[in-house]
Amino acid sequence: MGLTIYNLWMSLIWCSVCMVLFSILKRRYVFIRLFGIAPLIALLIFGFVRFFMIFELPITRVISLVSILPALQLALRQQSGFLSFSYGNILVLAWILVSALLIVRLAINLAKQRACIARMECGDSEAAWQILRCIVGETKLKKKFDIIVSKDVEIPMMTGFFTPTILLPDNIPANYLKYILIHEWSHFLNHDNWTKLFIKLFCAVFWWNPLTYFLYSDIDYVLEIHCDATATKHMSRAEKLNYVEAAENVIKQVELSRIKIPVFASGITGARNSDKLEERFRLIFSEIRHPKKSALLIVASLACIFLFSYMFVIQPASYPPEESGFTQVDSTTAYIQIESDGAYALYIDSAFIRYLSKDELKIAPHNSLEIRK
Repeated sequence: MGLTIYNLWMSLIWCSVCMVLFSILKRRYVFIRLFGIAPLIALLIFGFVRFFMIFELPITRVISLVSILPALQLALRQQSGFLSFSYGNILVLAWILVSALLIVRLAINLAKQRACIARMECGDSEAAWQILRCIVGETKLKKKFDIIVSKDVEIPMMTGFFTPTILLPDNIPANYLKYILIHEWSHFLNHDNWTKLFIKLFCAVFWWNPLTYFLYSDIDYVLEIHCDATATKHMSRAEKLNYVEAAENVIKQVELSRIKIPVFASGITGARNSDKLEERFRLIFSEIRHPKKSALLIVASLACIFLFSYMFVIQPASYPPEESGFTQVDSTTAYIQIESDGAYALYIDSAFIRYLSKDELKIAPHNSLEIRK
């Protein structure tokens, strides 16, 4: 095994591939209804893990590029006027600094949201408590929860990661209350707030990648489709009609007031596009099947992508052209040392440069260097 900057580049490439697949699949609403959001989150987790697993396997093959990567490598290694840092080092420092600031901002927003909820003027919630106790009892999940009915709440939403808190307006009709609570409890069962938090953290880490801006778009609508599937899974057709009526009533209120759901909350909302709203309600009445073969195929596909991502690594066929600050690699200045663990280390002027893979030993200029034990 070896660990080089080129392995890191490959990790970034595969991470971007996962973002593209996520963005494509999240728009396949039938897929979301059948399999939920879990396969999509698994893609992002794979991309995140793959980013940190920057090593080579015995099966890894080297693909050498003659022109593009050597020029890029040269540009990144050039010294800037800032504390003698190379441009590559400056980019890494900027990456870390901005990511840290974005994560801190997320934490601040979460604290503000909690403070805002704590200041709410609470009304009578006894009816909602009785209904939600029955709903939670049917799921056989022993979980503490809280309900806040307040005039300060404009639409129903669920907050909290471990202990759910359901926020309700004080003007919900009694005949809709049951279905609204089922919907909000389904958000908790689906771990939707965790999903939104993970995507936000993922975007904070890879903020520089333009693909991250496609990850969070329409995520509330995607989670709504998944939530509808969970909430109506065991409902009769008549109950589904009541559920749709309750959801449509609330969504119309949201559309009138142009309310925005907080980052760390999941609310009974929908896309303001009438075609999307119609599609969402149509999916509620579609039959849900969970074919085991399809689920196994998804797992197998992820495993294949993971293994395939280590099949090759792209790197320069040679070092950058010799310029100020660079040393030409040849047999007079460089050699290869076999370390105690069997790794091949490249030394130039007795200074360690990096580890080489077995395939690199076969190409110039490495194939002309002395190998020492």
